[in-house]
Amino acid sequence: MDPTRDTDTDGDGLSDPEEEDFNTDPTNADTDGDGLNDAQEQALGTDPLDPDTDGDGIPDSQDDFPLDGAENLDSDGDGIGNATDPDDDNDGLDDTQEASLGTNSFQQDTDADGSTDYEETLNGTDPLNPDTDGDGLTDGEEQIKGTDPNNPDTDGDGVNDSQDDLPLDANANLDTDGDGIRNADDPDDDNDGLTDQEEIELGTDPLTSDTDNDGRTDAQEVEETTNPLEPDSDSDALNDSQEYDLGTNPNNPDTDQDTFIDSQDAFPLDPSEGQDTDGDGIGDNRDNDDDNDGLSDDQERIIGTNPLNPDTDGDGLRDGEEVNSATNPNVVDSDGDGVVDGKMHFHLIPQSLLTPTMME
Repeated sequence: MDPTRDTDTDGDGLSDPEEEDFNTDPTNADTDGDGLNDAQEQALGTDPLDPDTDGDGIPDSQDDFPLDGAENLDSDGDGIGNATDPDDDNDGLDDTQEASLGTNSFQQDTDADGSTDYEETLNGTDPLNPDTDGDGLTDGEEQIKGTDPNNPDTDGDGVNDSQDDLPLDANANLDTDGDGIRNADDPDDDNDGLTDQEEIELGTDPLTSDTDNDGRTDAQEVEETTNPLEPDSDSDALNDSQEYDLGTNPNNPDTDQDTFIDSQDAFPLDPSEGQDTDGDGIGDNRDNDDDNDGLSDDQERIIGTNPLNPDTDGDGLRDGEEVNSATNPNVVDSDGDGVVDGKMHFHLIPQSLLTPTMME
């Protein structure tokens, strides 16, 4: 058995010996450069040595009928070439009718309104205008809703179909919550769980489920005893919905009573912690390096740096880096040469600042 029989140098699906048999190039997956590889051409029956097998001027890869010189396009994919298909887009109108209407014989819905050209001729709408009656709804949308695409106010109630919640009901036009019940007959117009009468008594909006727009419905706020007219009931800079998600008390600005209001408390449910300066998930009270600069808080107190600021002197080097490079973490330019320590790392500082305690 010849081991080269399975070799396919160009990876086109034909082995090198097969390519030799077909006179194709075993090092070029698409010998004739027509967009089809040699194996695809063999499967289709096209000539892998001729980019336009049927000689109609269209490359084989773009030709719906690469073996038929009289056809190259099949717009509706029905297997009949456009040259012989009386209805190229298969929309129910033949190409001659489309030509007289001015519609596109290659596109079923010329004005892209959701209603085919043929349906528009049946409905008496304009296949070249997506909104025949100009009411703000496309002809296709009107077809789905059951409204009249030739009448901007189908039910004659004086409200345009696109603005009418009940466009087929001449006696009503509002259904705020979309439940199919007209507002006049709906005891809870916004479907928030409070009746319209209850909302009127509370001062909330019976047409808006979340009057203060805080993410909690009016009914939820009543149940949770928060103020449905105030997005932040306890004025702690977190709205009631955010407090609900965090688990904090929306009626108490300092849920854990640690003197840090909830919005400024890194641990609003932990009374023993309020800050996390370096954002490492460990509260400052338990973290021995609050600013994560490489020096412990005790070391920083000894050398006079700020344990809550990783770069006390603002020179671009963290305090721990300054100690390691023998620069002064309390002075921007340790050696006074006019260059800040962040650009020059290796200048000495007084030995009095370097103590064994610092490096523990």
